[in-house]
Amino acid sequence: MTMPLNRLLRGPATVALTAEALDPFLAEPGPAVVVFTGEVAQRPEAQDVAVVALELSRQVPGLRVGVVAAAAEAALMKRMAVTVVPTVLFIKGGQVKSTLARLQDWSVYSRTAQLLFGARGEPKS
Repeated sequence: MTMPLNRLLRGPATVALTAEALDPFLAEPGPAVVVFTGEVAQRPEAQDVAVVALELSRQVPGLRVGVVAAAAEAALMKRMAVTVVPTVLFIKGGQVKSTLARLQDWSVYSRTAQLLFGARGEPKS
């Protein structure tokens, strides 16, 4: 596992999502993102998506971050209609409100968080 992904997984509001953990995670109140990284060795951009999720967790009060566990990825990709990794799903009210596939510019993640969660747009120092 990479340093950015390890840092993300150690976050206080981060959960490693298994097939069994997904429904309880979605049922919790408040904003959330679900991160599909894929095999990091094959997709180095997944490290950047981990950094994005960390920044979002700093900007959005109460944001919960779910990182899909490798063993559950195939099943959860099918269930969540994810076809490309890395992908970040923005969750509000237990429902997927936006899907950002592949690595995007920071402004796309930031703007999506602003629209859905009322987040600030600039990364914290």
